[in-house]
Amino acid sequence: MDTTAKQDVVAFLADILGARRPTTDGVQIIAPDVEMHMDKYGFSGFDGWKSWLDFIHSRNRVADLTFTPNDIVENDDGTLTLTGVWHGVYQGEQMTSGEGFARYRVEDGMVKEIWTRRANYVFQFGPTMRHAWRWYAVFAQFAFWVKIGGGRKMVMSAADKAA
Repeated sequence: MDTTAKQDVVAFLADILGARRPTTDGVQIIAPDVEMHMDKYGFSGFDGWKSWLDFIHSRNRVADLTFTPNDIVENDDGTLTLTGVWHGVYQGEQMTSGEGFARYRVEDGMVKEIWTRRANYVFQFGPTMRHAWRWYAVFAQFAFWVKIGGGRKMVMSAADKAA
């Protein structure tokens, strides 16, 4: 798959992140068994990916949440890095996050692996995301939200279950 085609996949994903496309459109570009890494934590599955994005957009800390991509570049290992900023209304004022980034492995037109970090979500969840142990509160909210029907279950990787 050439670089332009892979960039088109990541641009499509950026439209989903930015709420310009519904998360259900992700089935077109996100592999059913996608592997996701947030810092040292690993998760897998399309349903978990979709649930996480739905959860982010369901929080009321920042209203009218959107994402604007700045660049999509191919790395030496063939992965692509997407940079961009979040926008939204916080305490009645229009705000923009600092630039964040995530890396994607795209094969055969599908995102097979995602690397992100907690720092990418400080805008949505506040400074809690900066602290390794406090981000568990956000993850607990997410797990409860999924359990009560807000999203589908995320599967924790075997490595994290063992840790």
